[in-house]
Amino acid sequence: MVIAGSIAVLALIAVYAYGNGVPGVAMSLVLGLVPLAIVMAPVVWVDRWEPEPRLLLVAAFLWGGGAVMVAVLFDPLVGRAIGSVVAPGLDALLQTMIFGAPVVEEFCKGLGVLLIFLVRRRQFNGPVDGIVYASVIAAAFAFVENITYFSTGQDLAVTFVVRGLLSPFVHLMCTACIGVALGLASRHRSTLAWLWTLPLGFLGAILLHGGWNGAAMFAGGPGGLGGLAAAVVFLNWVPLVIWAIIVVWLRNKERRLIGERLSEYVPSGHLVLQEVAMLTSMQGRRQARVWATRGGPQALAAMKSFQKAAVNLAYARQDLYTGHTGIRARQDEMALLETIWRTRAQFTTALGV
Repeated sequence: MVIAGSIAVLALIAVYAYGNGVPGVAMSLVLGLVPLAIVMAPVVWVDRWEPEPRLLLVAAFLWGGGAVMVAVLFDPLVGRAIGSVVAPGLDALLQTMIFGAPVVEEFCKGLGVLLIFLVRRRQFNGPVDGIVYASVIAAAFAFVENITYFSTGQDLAVTFVVRGLLSPFVHLMCTACIGVALGLASRHRSTLAWLWTLPLGFLGAILLHGGWNGAAMFAGGPGGLGGLAAAVVFLNWVPLVIWAIIVVWLRNKERRLIGERLSEYVPSGHLVLQEVAMLTSMQGRRQARVWATRGGPQALAAMKSFQKAAVNLAYARQDLYTGHTGIRARQDEMALLETIWRTRAQFTTALGV
């Protein structure tokens, strides 16, 4: 993912730099950082609960950016192929935007999420993880795509406002459907659940993407300012609010799941109820780290390792329920329990507890 994405991103930027000049592409890149920062801020907030491996997130980002190259090549071809059957009366541009872009782009982005799900199954622990991976891929796709639009568009100011400020979350909301679908499959006892959840997520992503593109294209006609505003509100902001509610609900559900799984280690003495309460609250985790600083840097490092191991332990325990990783989950459980005992001893000794 890293190699393929890097090559595709660099090749695409080089092509646009050659055709539109290095200064224009450089300015477009800087402008593209604005919506990228807007969309990544909530993704980072969501990922704080159970941070994903940084290298895996980098790979996801590069995959998403590189997928734009595929979209540039195949959006028109697929759009005309589908449009000639479904809506032959539309011109080629509308066919590309309404039919080609949603299918090709969501397939490329979704393929990246699927690869993470299949190859790094132990780092894919539910719908929240699926949203995080999907969002990083989608954010990178939007970032590189924005560079192309900003560097080739005729009205840069309007394009920046519409794409960068009014609708920066479109790609994230669409691809999040796929992330949630695979996240639900990760919790299913059947290892083949993704074969029927993925198509549902893919369909949702296509419908959202196609609906937004179609509304935006038709609203952009003469006197279409009101139509464009309606499209932004009802096909962008309203779904965004709904997605925000869903994400908060899912994160609270993850908190309860961690609490339930960790509570199962209380009777055996591996954990105590106070530790479970601390681990299921972001505020509790922060307070525990502040308390650990009294014992010095090593005590703080031990507390952070303790918290990370405990959260991973909850998901390893969940994997034992689903049976997805079998013996590997049991091995993870034993290794994480050893880490918990070792790190607890380190920070309690440092603090004189």
